[in-house]
Formats: sequence, structure tokens, C-alpha cells
Amino acid sequence: EAMLDAVGVPCITQHVASATRVCTTLLSPDVDGGTEVIEPSGIVASDEVDALADAIEERLADFSGVALCGSSPPGAEGLYDKVVSRLGACDACTLLLDGVKQVEEVLSSGRLDVLKLNLMEVKALSRTESAAAAAELLFAEDGALRRRGAVLAITDGPRPALLFSSAQLAWRLHVPAVACVNAIGAGDVCTAIFLYELVRARCRSCQAGETLDEVEAGAQAADAFAWGLAAASARCGHEKPTFEREEVEELRASIRIERLHV
Repeated sequence: EAMLDAVGVPCITQHVASATRVCTTLLSPDVDGGTEVIEPSGIVASDEVDALADAIEERLADFSGVALCGSSPPGAEGLYDKVVSRLGACDACTLLLDGVKQVEEVLSSGRLDVLKLNLMEVKALSRTESAAAAAELLFAEDGALRRRGAVLAITDGPRPALLFSSAQLAWRLHVPAVACVNAIGAGDVCTAIFLYELVRARCRSCQAGETLDEVEAGAQAADAFAWGLAAASARCGHEKPTFEREEVEELRASIRIERLHV
């Protein structure tokens, strides 16, 4: 916590009685991307979950974006639901979900602004066979992405990524291949930078008094997604999770965004 705070990333944490699990990254010169060995998590007590939710609620007004990523440990399955319900009056806060387990209440809440998954996850979640079919279901009147301005961002490994702003509006993002040294955490890097750039772009539009139409808003989100993908690619090129902004800018300049006719 002290190390993160020292570089300007303050933490909201809740200490728990269960032991902290250990995640071990294994790298081999002959294997692209690396492998992560993750210990099972201990059970989290309900009062510990409530305390964390309360601490988050106290700070929600300070943030323009909230990302719910991955899965929760045993005992904390309802944490995401608590966070979403406590967003309350923070209607301007952009809510992103990057996860498929224990997210039913989040998906049904109607509060979701961004759903960011890989292609396999989005097909499994929607029980469809293609990204377009999943988008049609998710953007339906009662779908998870029914909120005005919501977007669906889909990664597909080294293949082009997709961004939908409706079932009929989509963009394909062509990302150049990079030599992958360690891909662990690349998805989280993408999520963080994508959300950051999307919130920044939307705030700029709001401050300028701009009213974007559906195509312009979708293109804005696609550009933010491209920044996230560029940062993820930069992360993959290093053994440790460090990279320079110049690398991200160079990769972003090489990403081509193509509007699709769905």
C-alpha cells in the first residue's frame, strides 16, 4: 500500500482474518505470455465485506469511473452487487465490468456503462455463437447494456478487437503484433487505461458542452479502447509490469480503427 501511495495510487483496503493467497508467475523463453499459478483464497467474513463496501461508498463521490474486475473470493460473492447498489446518486460515474462470475445482479441492474470481456467470455455469458449475436442480446431493451451510452468491448487475443455501441454500430480495432514476454496482467492494464481514457473523453465533451450522436459517442469509446489495447500490448513486451508512456503512444499510433456495418 505504501509503495502504491508513494506513486500517487492510494488504496481502499480491508484487512481480513484469512491468509492472503500467493500468485506465482512462471516464465519460460520457449512459452509466450507466461503462466500464473494461483493459490485458493480463504473465506472472507460478511462483516469484512460490508466494511469494504462501506469504505468504497465513502469515496465514490471522488471518482468518475469504477471498474469491477475478475472474481471475488469465497464469502465476498455479493461485493460487486453492494458496490453497484451504493453508486446511488453518482449517476455520472462510469461503471465498467470485466468479469463473468457472480455478476448476475450487476448485469440485471441496468446501471452498467461498459462490459469488457474476451470473445470466449462474451459468447459464454450470452450463450451465443458470435460477437454480433451477443451484442444483439446485451443491447436489447431489457439487456445488460440498456443504459444510454453503454458499450461492449471485446478482446480476442492477437486477433482484432471489437467495440459495439449498439447492436447495429460496431468498430474493429486492428492491433499490431508484439513479441509477448509476459502477458500476466495485460487485461487489467487494458481495462484501467480504457476506462481512464473513456472517462477523460466524456468529461472533455461535457465541459465543452458537446452533445455527441450515437456514432460520435461510439467512435470516442473506440478510441479510448485503442489506448487500453496499446497499453496492454506495451505491458506484454516486458518481463516485469513496467513500460513507458512513449511505448504506448507509439503502439496507439499503429492501431487502425475500422467502422463496421453490422
